[in-house]
Amino acid sequence: MCRFTFADGRKCFTPRTPNHPHFCYFHARRESRSTGTDKLAKDLSFFLSGEYLSANDLSAALGHLPQPTNTRPPRPVLNDATPTTLPEPRCAPVHR
Repeated sequence: MCRFTFADGRKCFTPRTPNHPHFCYFHARRESRSTGTDKLAKDLSFFLSGEYLSANDLSAALGHLPQPTNTRPPRPVLNDATPTTLPEPRCAPVHR
């Protein structure tokens, strides 16, 4: 069983994942994200801690940021709305 204990004292009763010795899949993933975030913060503070920030320091710090993952598929591009295919506006003529 998972050894995670909630703030109110309850325990998680989900079976442990084979990839982690103490936690279920959800809590093991949560722990790995937490330790990854702490390591990233420590690395960035090292690169950005000096009085002078050079372009090389900034580039090195940005190089340590994780690449974003696309969880949603990209939206399709609508090519039918080019100015040549838009319908002509049909307005009633104004008589004075």
